[in-house]
Amino acid sequence: MIRKAKAEHWADWLEGLDQTSMWQASRLATSPATDAGKARIPTLQVKDPTTKQVIREATDNTSKGQLFYETFFPPLNPATPPVPPDHQYPATTLDVHKHNG
Repeated sequence: MIRKAKAEHWADWLEGLDQTSMWQASRLATSPATDAGKARIPTLQVKDPTTKQVIREATDNTSKGQLFYETFFPPLNPATPPVPPDHQYPATTLDVHKHNG
């Protein structure tokens, strides 16, 4: 069902091409499945929270990856107390399904 919808959408899109967009279609149809390094994530900017001025830009994949890593995995706060060894975590959905059959 999804494949049929994708094929119909592709056919409809191809029928509506003009002289400019036909080159875009050609590039899509003839390019390899992976483009081996073409950056798909736009330049990332880090702004100062007070001045709103850009203080850092990530333009290549390595610097973008580093920025994502720093953003999603910030350093641990040394003031955060450790989890007590006897702490009981709530059951996950997977745990509930395991015990209920």
